[in-house]
Amino acid sequence: MCCRLPKNAPIRLDTLLRSHEASPGHSVRREHLALPDHLSLKGILSSMIPTLDPGDALAPLFSPADDDVLAELSAAELMAEVERQVGRCMAHAQRWFPRLPDPKVWGDLRGKSAGQAHFGRGGVRFNKVLLSEQPRIFINEVVPHEIAHWVVYHGISARVAPHGKEWRRVMVVMFGLPPAVTHRFDTSVASPAPYLYGCGCRDEYGQLRLHGFSLRRHNGVGKGRRYLCKRCRQSLYFIRKAGIEDEAHT
Repeated sequence: MCCRLPKNAPIRLDTLLRSHEASPGHSVRREHLALPDHLSLKGILSSMIPTLDPGDALAPLFSPADDDVLAELSAAELMAEVERQVGRCMAHAQRWFPRLPDPKVWGDLRGKSAGQAHFGRGGVRFNKVLLSEQPRIFINEVVPHEIAHWVVYHGISARVAPHGKEWRRVMVVMFGLPPAVTHRFDTSVASPAPYLYGCGCRDEYGQLRLHGFSLRRHNGVGKGRRYLCKRCRQSLYFIRKAGIEDEAHT
């Protein structure tokens, strides 16, 4: 498949890329698009990233003064606020990408991830346990993080790095947020294995390998039960309970 550009025509590569990516098994390459000699695919992708003024960034939905109000909301009411923030973010993004489809919203994500843009299901997923821990930060930061993935995938290209320059620019100039790849929530409330144990293993950077234990297994150690690392065969020893640590947004 070759998409030939008319001579001197304005380039609408978002439409070209989406039509090409609809063909399974194809990757987007310069020869597929038949670009003029003075243009590169990388350069055109960069030009598609919105050019915004600092004043165009979306303002936070909640301020620290709202913490007490948010703390009184039920789980269902907090998810309603998440959906409201998704709507705000999408309306803001559609100023530059009018054809951007609206995502479905679910609160079914579990584990240590705060959010996930799930393109196969056609929406965004959020962790209700972590939402209830720090709702203001979650709504103000995690929701735009996932919508930024949605904007890049549907508005720019599905063939770029998940946290690449396109995503980082959307985060900074569209949503006014630092392009952080991780969150800092207390994941012990969401983790099924919050008790961290060590062994004799180290990774390539010299960092200690950690093993997550459930409460049942942790209590077993307290009663004298021993567990061995399958790799180094050393006894596992308790280090600490998981607390506030960096975890991926996805």
